[in-house]
Amino acid sequence: NGDFFDAGVTSAPLSLLIADGQLVRSPRNDPDFASMAIEGDAGILGSWTWSGQLLGPGGLAIPIAAVNEVSVPANGAVLYTSHWSWQRNPPTNGVTCIAIRDGVVESRIAGWPRPTPSPTPAESSGLIYLAARGSAAATSLSVGDAVEISGQLRPDAESIIAAFSGKPVLLRDGAIAPDLWKHIGIQSLFPAPRSAAGLTQDGRTLLLVVADGRQSIARGLTLSELAELMRSLGAWNALNLDGGGSSSAVVRDPFSGEVVLANRPSGASQRPVPYVVGVRAVLPVAEYEAEPDIAFLSISADEL
Repeated sequence: NGDFFDAGVTSAPLSLLIADGQLVRSPRNDPDFASMAIEGDAGILGSWTWSGQLLGPGGLAIPIAAVNEVSVPANGAVLYTSHWSWQRNPPTNGVTCIAIRDGVVESRIAGWPRPTPSPTPAESSGLIYLAARGSAAATSLSVGDAVEISGQLRPDAESIIAAFSGKPVLLRDGAIAPDLWKHIGIQSLFPAPRSAAGLTQDGRTLLLVVADGRQSIARGLTLSELAELMRSLGAWNALNLDGGGSSSAVVRDPFSGEVVLANRPSGASQRPVPYVVGVRAVLPVAEYEAEPDIAFLSISADEL
C-alpha cells in the first residue's frame, strides 16, 4: 500500500505520485507530507512543490494550483488529466469545467463532466479538464480558443521516473525525526499496523516494511518504534505510509511463482487501496547476467 488517500470520496492519493516519468498527482500543500523518488539509479527523499498556468488569447493567464487534486480551491483552478478516473467527483460546488483537447478549448460547462470510467483511447486522447472556481472561472475563455498549459515541479524533477508520498518523515540523514508524537491523526502514540519505506545511505537499497497490529499475535508499533525499526534495518531516510487496515504486503513465491499475501492485515483480509508501491524484477541483459537483487525478510519480535 502507498500514500494516504481520499477515503470515501474520490479515493485519489493525497500527494505527489509519478509513474513511468509521468506526473499522476502533484504534491499536496502540506509540510508534513514528503516523497520518495527514484532519480536515475538511486532513491532520494525530499519535498516538492508544483505550480502551473494556462495562457490564452489576449494575454489571459490563469494560475493552476494543482494536478488531479481532490478538491478545487476557492478562486483557483486545478488540472485533471487522463489519470483521473471521474468515477467519483471532488465535493466542490460552483465548479466550471473547461475541456481542452490538444491545446484547443472543446467545451465549457457548469459542474463536473459525466463520469467515463473506461474511455476508449480515441475518446481520451489529448483531452484534459481545467476545473475552476470563483475568479479563476470568471474568464472570457470560449470554445475554439487556443491555449497553452505549462507546469513545473520544484526542485526540478525531470529525471525522476517514479515517486510516491506519505507522512511523516521517520528518519532523515540517519536521525529519527523530532516530534513524531504530534501526528495524533494517525495514532502516533498508540501501537497500530504500520507501513513504511526506507532508503539506505547510498540510496541504492529500498526497504518496504509492513508491521502487523491490532491483533492478539501482533500489537503494532508507535511511530517512534517504527522509526527505530527502520533504522535498525539499515535505513538512512524513511517515510511513513498509509497504515492501519491498509497495511499489507504481497510477494511472489519463488517456488510456485504465485503472488501471495505475506502479512496478516488487521481487518482479516486485504483492503482495496487506490495504488501500491511495488518492486518488479527485470530480466538481466547480456552484459549483466546476475539475478535481480530483491529480497523478502519476515521479522517477528516481542519488543524492539
